[in-house]
Amino acid sequence: MKVSIDIVTIQKDKTSNKMDDIKTNSVGFVAKKKDFDIISYVENNTTGLKDVKTVLKIEDDCLTMIRYNKNATNMRFKKGVEHYSVYSTDYGDFELRIFTKKLEILKNIEGFEYIIEIEYDLDIRYLFTGNNKMQIKVKSLKD
Repeated sequence: MKVSIDIVTIQKDKTSNKMDDIKTNSVGFVAKKKDFDIISYVENNTTGLKDVKTVLKIEDDCLTMIRYNKNATNMRFKKGVEHYSVYSTDYGDFELRIFTKKLEILKNIEGFEYIIEIEYDLDIRYLFTGNNKMQIKVKSLKD
């Protein structure tokens, strides 16, 4: 199924208290499996990740975001769980730590296929430490 994916991220840098509001929209596809759903799309230039393929694996209590190509990473969000992975950049690989404070996954609500809300602490070793709030809205598109 073809879908529109709207993502809003509010990022607060713990060191400077600077806040960034990042909004992006992409078109992608949903594949429904037995125990999880997959959303795949290609990032646009809004996030600086143009042409990066992103896959969201949606389970009942967990969301995994996998990015391929440039800036490859694997981020897992599960409430109360700390997750470590590697964040690849043009400047090298950095250790990434995520601690998920809130994960709410709503399916088939208010005309949307999914509304996902995530609040998490993010630490990219030597680059960034902050708090993030992300909302992902996925809506069906008519072919």
